[in-house]
Amino acid sequence: MWVDAPDVWIPDSTWQACANNITLDELSGECWVGMDLASTGDITALMLYFPEHNYYKPLFFCPAATAPMREKNDGVPYRQWAKDGWLILTDGGGGKTTDYNYIKTTLLKLADQVDLKCVAYDRWNSSQIVIDLGNEGIRMEPYSQSLSHMSYPTKEFEKQIIGGNMKHDGSPVMAWMMRNIALMHDSNDNIKIDKKRSSEKVDGPVAAVMALGQHLKDSAETETALWAV
Repeated sequence: MWVDAPDVWIPDSTWQACANNITLDELSGECWVGMDLASTGDITALMLYFPEHNYYKPLFFCPAATAPMREKNDGVPYRQWAKDGWLILTDGGGGKTTDYNYIKTTLLKLADQVDLKCVAYDRWNSSQIVIDLGNEGIRMEPYSQSLSHMSYPTKEFEKQIIGGNMKHDGSPVMAWMMRNIALMHDSNDNIKIDKKRSSEKVDGPVAAVMALGQHLKDSAETETALWAV
């Protein structure tokens, strides 16, 4: 049987203690990206993970026309976040729906800035953008949201935060999402972020787990290949 985890997964003070805003120009080494796409007028999250620095940098996108409604429904300052540079309000599709072209362009520009190894994505709502980015030479990998695939990287992400061994840019959007998390776990102590039962949006943390999970998977496959030589 599935049961809810305790109300607070990571204390806010523990999360905030890992804040250290570093620009992309200051980051080096390989980069893995987790992509959690919104279906219509919601938030899309790209999480950039740099293992060499153990650094997480989120990029959040929201249709501009839906921001006032989102502020009212979610009780958080979408437009102020956009003014402060923490959230990108997009105008494609009249500003009412997810602007996949803007997100695609962002990832293509990112590939010119960093050593982008892979974009791990949730098959749900992935649509044409995955095909387009693959055709542009970006490695795209579907990342299962099943318990068996999400549990280990979720636990590793938790260890990094609690141990103070990771850094993030201090995004208030991400901090809000971290506070929203509800976990599901089973009798074998497997865990995953529960999108359905979390109080509000958790796209950023889910994208972070996917980015870390894909990196761990790729690293394990590399080690296996080396031992096989």
